[in-house]
Amino acid sequence: MSTEGSWPSFELTIGELFPASDVVAHWVFTLNAVAEDIQISLGPLKTAQNLRNQTYFYRVVITRLYEARRLIEARAKYQEIDEFVGHGLTFLGVDLVRVYTRPAQDEPSEVEQLYAQSRHRAVHYPHIGEPELEGLLRDYRNFPARLEVLDTAGELAVESQWVTAIRVQDVLGAAPWDPMVLERMREVERTTATIAAAWVMASAVFTIVYAKRQGIDLERVVGDPAKLKSAVAGSKRQIPAD
Repeated sequence: MSTEGSWPSFELTIGELFPASDVVAHWVFTLNAVAEDIQISLGPLKTAQNLRNQTYFYRVVITRLYEARRLIEARAKYQEIDEFVGHGLTFLGVDLVRVYTRPAQDEPSEVEQLYAQSRHRAVHYPHIGEPELEGLLRDYRNFPARLEVLDTAGELAVESQWVTAIRVQDVLGAAPWDPMVLERMREVERTTATIAAAWVMASAVFTIVYAKRQGIDLERVVGDPAKLKSAVAGSKRQIPAD
């Protein structure tokens, strides 16, 4: 369904596809929300032309991946979801259960490690007057502090370079002027994009499986079922027959 211009008639409603009291419906709905946010955020990340923008969109993507842990937790909590998901959540070579599972009680999972690199400032700003911000300013007291006026296609913008420098250091473990920073950016992008792509594939696959479970013809969910099935053909997940 295109979101541009006028929407088509409502031949299938949210209420019909996702019964409000069905926890499996909750899971598939959330799975699609995760995939939607990831796809929107990955585009700008891949095309960003500078570390300022790359770091911002990377933080957006990794926050969505971190929040997706709720899908893994729900699978462990609800038998209905576990039975629906079946044997594991492996897509495109990524075991989504593994990357969200802590190897030991006091050790972070792979996704938690990625998220922690931004010191959790992807979703909030440090509290004014409290130790976190005081420590931040102390840690980076020797970093340069300048403003740069940017002119992009005739539009002026102001970059606070001290903000960019601290965020790049936080996320990549290297300052923007470090010779290794670009390679480090490519490395974290590759890791993040691989996990993100697995969630997007999982969303497509489980939407097909879920529509079959609900007894709803796939044509009512997506305009071209054949194209969708072709897109997930390499997922190694058994797709229900028509």
